[in-house]
Amino acid sequence: MAATKKHAPAKKWLMEKKMFYVSTCRKPVQSTRVLAKWLARLFGGFHENRGKRGVEDLLQRASTRGFSRILFVYERHGNPVELSVYDEEQGWLSPGMKIKLLELPAGEQQASRRLPSKCNVVLGDEEAKKAGALFLHAVTFSEEQEEDAVSAFLQKNTLSFSYKGVAVGPVLKVELIEGNMDKIEENAEK
Repeated sequence: MAATKKHAPAKKWLMEKKMFYVSTCRKPVQSTRVLAKWLARLFGGFHENRGKRGVEDLLQRASTRGFSRILFVYERHGNPVELSVYDEEQGWLSPGMKIKLLELPAGEQQASRRLPSKCNVVLGDEEAKKAGALFLHAVTFSEEQEEDAVSAFLQKNTLSFSYKGVAVGPVLKVELIEGNMDKIEENAEK
């Protein structure tokens, strides 16, 4: 059984509708594909490799499935390096998240575990609250956490997940990136 971490009291949000349509860069390596699948699963979303599709094609596909935001997982030199969100009404959202360290779960046992589609989002510190805008389109404020839901913790530059007190999915050390729109638009064209 995996060890759990105690998180300080923080703002809690419950996702009540579909969170993210998750997509990758054009030719993702295995670790990027695995991360994208986990993020889609943990946030109650849908995953699809980008392939040769442009952002407009992905927006149309996401909209068909009921999503208004796409979470892009970018990579460089074979490693996932950035999470960026595109909203169909607002365009690229800020801040983005630079991935400094990624720990993927080991073994197939965790990967095959059933998880609910609801997710509690816990923003634990002032830095994490800046990233709250990425999530707030699909959540409502709640003092109580939903019991049968995955919990996503963003605190001290770490994004981690748990279900019923047990750590699940990847752990990401992240750094928020303000004003990353030029770089994102350049990556989207590639």
